[in-house]
Amino acid sequence: MAYEAGLSIGSLNGRTQRVLVQGQSSEEAPVVSGVPQGSVLGPLLFLIFINDLPEGLLSKTRLFADNCILYRQIKSIQDQKLLQADLDSFAKWEHLWGMDFHPQKCSVLRVTTAKYPLRANYILKGITLAEEQTSK
Repeated sequence: MAYEAGLSIGSLNGRTQRVLVQGQSSEEAPVVSGVPQGSVLGPLLFLIFINDLPEGLLSKTRLFADNCILYRQIKSIQDQKLLQADLDSFAKWEHLWGMDFHPQKCSVLRVTTAKYPLRANYILKGITLAEEQTSK
């Protein structure tokens, strides 16, 4: 499958897209939002767009390119509830700004030396996040 996008020089207006599958092309459709991949300003514009994502969260966040890490130290059930509330806030932010998070690409990584750490399942958009032992 191939993807083509048309772009007017010097402007983000008038963009179109179509899909090519085995030599067959779909009709062109207008692109009403987004940043063209491979553009010089794309990464900067995306970071500006998501810059307010951490606002109002009680957990710590780290943003890098199109990735986000949300984390907090879990010492009590209340800490678990706060982390889940922040995940719920992510989903609200996503809906507000027309983004599309993919919970199947998200995971929980527990870092602890505790013999019996508190454990909870965390949910994003109705999907329980998978737990990993390691992460890239």
